[in-house]
Order: sequence, then structure tokens, then C-alpha cells
Amino acid sequence: MVMTGQNISAPHKPSQADRTQHPPALLLEGSHYRHGHVLGNADELRAALLSAAPSENQNKLLLIRNLDSEAAEILQTAVAMDPMFIEAHVTRTSYRPSGNRDGPGWWTWTYPALARKRTMVQGPGLRRAQRTGEAPSFSLGVGCDTSVCFHRASLWLSGMLPILLLEPAVHDNPAAPPISSQSPQRVVTHTIAMQNGCNNAMRRHVVSDDEAFSLEDTLLERIQDDLPVKNTVGEVILESWSGFIEILSPKTKWDGRKDDGLLWMVLRALEFNTDVTKHLAKRGVVLDSVSLDDWKDLTDRIQRRVQLHSLCVSSSSSRAAAPSDVPADDLSYSDKDPNERSLDRIAYLGGILLPVTVVSSVLSIEGIYGPEGQHFWVFWVASIVLSVIALIVIYVDQVRTLHVWVEVAAGELFGSDDDAEEDRPLLRRNDGSGKGQTYWVQRNGQDGMARTWQRRELGWGGAVKKICRYERWYGTEHGQAPPERREVV
Repeated sequence: MVMTGQNISAPHKPSQADRTQHPPALLLEGSHYRHGHVLGNADELRAALLSAAPSENQNKLLLIRNLDSEAAEILQTAVAMDPMFIEAHVTRTSYRPSGNRDGPGWWTWTYPALARKRTMVQGPGLRRAQRTGEAPSFSLGVGCDTSVCFHRASLWLSGMLPILLLEPAVHDNPAAPPISSQSPQRVVTHTIAMQNGCNNAMRRHVVSDDEAFSLEDTLLERIQDDLPVKNTVGEVILESWSGFIEILSPKTKWDGRKDDGLLWMVLRALEFNTDVTKHLAKRGVVLDSVSLDDWKDLTDRIQRRVQLHSLCVSSSSSRAAAPSDVPADDLSYSDKDPNERSLDRIAYLGGILLPVTVVSSVLSIEGIYGPEGQHFWVFWVASIVLSVIALIVIYVDQVRTLHVWVEVAAGELFGSDDDAEEDRPLLRRNDGSGKGQTYWVQRNGQDGMARTWQRRELGWGGAVKKICRYERWYGTEHGQAPPERREVV
């Protein structure tokens, strides 16, 4: 039987092949000899529900993974399962039963299911998954061969037999790529009995090796006589979340659109489990294996992982290499605020007006340099020359504070050339004044010699050479940028 998506009332008739490969129900028994009975059709499912006795079902669990309209009708008539509970499971919404405080017993969770990438529907996203009925899958990062889907598990405890509703497995989805017949498979160690009337044919339950987390296998191994089934299911769900967090890596891609990213799905699933636990706790229903603090702790762990991931991404972005074709005379200009630019304009204006005032004051001593004198032209020549000199000095003073990369001897940074054997691109050393000195070190792969650049101010001499184009005239490389330079924060 296959789940029919949003509409559980629409009839769906599975083929005989689907019935054989994916049975509608699995009855798990946790006695000394743990085994599971495969209920191959709807009649066997109805018979198992009607023949259940309370005293015999302390360690039994009926697991239904592929829920359709026929199975939903049997559950409603045989065990009086609330239709709203079934609808909440299929539509992945919250279940809030109506009635008094002593209503039906139930639990519901959202849990991560890990699987190999080649059996996953890669990246459908939340919106497309809601339209097509698929479970949204997410890759856990570059180099990781595992993907994750988030499924709903709903446990009904009001009947004679505990019933666990699950969503179809990843490889059961018809939209997923088929599993190759040549792919290795593992056979579970327990035996599952196939009951067909009087026949008692035995069949082994085969689970694909691509499914990293099999809820059925884990539940069968954990079911015990002295432990309530609901505690076992809650413990397995909690362990699935712990396993998911352990497999996360710094390369896990958390980002995405605000409504379909991995982080959004994880936090929404954990918040759903927290809300359900809090809602049932108000009614006096608690589990010994899972508490409200457990879900809050998982949420805190996820948030810490995301914060560490953000720090790693920020650090990588700040150290990203600049293009290697940086021009040789590229300078690093510091950002100036509007106040500093205003002061620069005032300085240039003063450089123009101050010489005019000084020259006019000096030449006014002699009348021949006045406006009516024959040597008045001297005033204009002297004022213009001095103004040009003042502007040049002001410009050179600004250029000298620019930072450039200057190639220096490796001995200035290392005690000997042997210390520079390792290529250390960006180094900072304290010069004793409290301000660090920045060096760029690159080792030549051909001759093994280390080349070192130091980041320093251009200075008066360098500013004059820069303005006069000294490098182009004499072929020097003063102030060149090192190859594959990195900006310093």
C-alpha cells in the first residue's frame, strides 16, 4: 500500500508487486526470540487488530509505513483511531484532539532519516515536496555521501495494540531513482514470519544497505518485555536526532531560501517535537525516555553548529585571495570619512591662498612691486610658483601615508633561509610599538628561494618617486604587489 499524499479518502489500489515488496503492516514482537510478522494484505491487518488482547500486547508494536485509504478505514473501524489523527499524520500538521483531559493516548514526532545519496531524490526543496508528495531531501555537504529526509512518526496508544504510523521510506518513493539489482544488500538478522491463513511460510525481510537508518530494525532490537513501547519508540527517535547531529560536518550547507533550507527544516522539526512534548506534559502525559529538556538541548546543539559554521565562513571570506593580475603599482587607499575629505579641501585652498598673502605682504614694502609699480609682475610670478609648490607638498604628504607591498630580504623576517622553508603566506609580527608588521612570504618552487614582501607606508621618498614615475624611467619595482596578494583586515 502506498500513501496517497494529502487526500487520504481517495481510494488507492496497489499492485500485487507493491504488496509483495512493501507490505502494509509489520507486527513487531520483543520476546526472547525477537521477530516480526508481515501482514501482507488488508484482511490480515484487520484480523491482527481484532484478535489483539491487552494482556498479550505489552511488548508488541504494529508498524504501518505505507498508509492508504483502505488501511485508514480499517484503523478507524477496528481500533477507533481518530480520523483527525490520521489526517494530521498524512498532512504533517499538529494533532489537537477535542474532548476531555483523558482523551486518546498518542504521540507524534518528526525525525531525520539518513540514506545514501544515490537513493535520494536530490534537492526537491520544501515547496516542490509539498506539491509532489515527496519528502524533502538535503545533502549534508561536499564530500559526504549521505543525505537526510525528515519524516513523521505517529504513535496511537488508545487501542488494544500500539500502532506506529510511518511515512514511506526514501527508496519506496516512485520518484526516486531505482536501486540497482547489482547493488549490495544486507539481510537483517531476525526472521519475519509470513502468516497466510493456515500456511506458515517463512520469509526474510530484506532491507537495502543504502538506508543508513532503519527504524524498523532498531525498534525490533529495542523492544523489551519490561519497557513500555512508547518509551522505546521515543528513545529511538531521540537517538536518530543524535546520530544526525554527529554526522554533520563543517561543510554542511545550512543556507537556502528562508522556507526550504536545511536549517529551517531542522529547527521546524525540533520545534514541532518540543511543542508536542509540552502539550502532552500539560495533560500529565510524559515519557521516561524523552523529556522536554532533551529537545531543547538538541536545538541548542544545532544553533551552536550553525554559529561555528558562520564563523568558519566569515574567516574564509576574509582570507579569500585577490586576483593574481594585480598591477605592480596598485596601492591600498584607506577609506576617508566626509570630515577628512573636507579637511583635505581646506588644506588645498590654504595652499593656494597662503602664498598669495605672504608674497603680497613682503612685496608691499617696496612701492615698485605694487599694483601701480613697474615690477608688479613679480608678485604674480612668486605667488603662482609658491602656490604650486605648496600644493605639491600637500599632495606628497597624502601619498606618503599610502600602504604598499615592498619586497625585502628574507633575513629581515627569519633568522635564516632555513626558517623560510615552509610557505607561510600571511604573517604578522610585533615591531615593539604596539602596531604589528605584516609580511607576505612565498616560496619559489623552482629554486626553493623564499620571497618576502612587507606591508609598509610609502614614505616621502616613495611618494616623490611615485609622482615622478621613477619606476618606469629606471625599471625598478618599488611598491609592487606580491602575486596572489591578500588584503589585510
